[in-house]
Amino acid sequence: MKRVLSLLLLAVLLLSALLVAVLDRTSPEHEASFHPPFRAGGAVTRVIDGDSFVLDSDERGEFRVRLHAVDAPESTQAHAAESRRMLEELLRGRGVEVECYKTDRRGREICRVYAGSVDVGRALVGRGAAWHYDRYADEQTLDERRELARTEARARRERLGLWAANDVMPPWECRARLREMKPCR
Repeated sequence: MKRVLSLLLLAVLLLSALLVAVLDRTSPEHEASFHPPFRAGGAVTRVIDGDSFVLDSDERGEFRVRLHAVDAPESTQAHAAESRRMLEELLRGRGVEVECYKTDRRGREICRVYAGSVDVGRALVGRGAAWHYDRYADEQTLDERRELARTEARARRERLGLWAANDVMPPWECRARLREMKPCR
């Protein structure tokens, strides 16, 4: 009887932990929200990291932008500074146009970004400064997915940027490790 009660208590605790985890992930602070797409143009006032920056636009004022479909190294990872520099280089002195469709849980607009005729996300992937972030493949067109996959494969093959190293860790793995209080490379 004691064993049955112990197993029942363990099952209740596990279900409670699972419920808390599910509720935590679906709470408003963890959700991204889709909105009607909008376009804006403007000047970059600050590059935050290798995949986000602040845009000052006539249409919407100042707002934070996260590049659509790419993921750059986290600030604690090797190549983070290089990735940030490459993003600055691509955006510097050019008119920037964005096509935004979603606000992430951190309040950044998720956008396709163009500096002149350059697709900034694709350029970063092609230089080996970012990964194709296929976690949100359903938000990418088939052509985007194919082109970004080909672009990343070419950068890997040519050992460009971060691909020159042998043991690069994708940023999504690094974030998972940091949540577990483990170091990442």
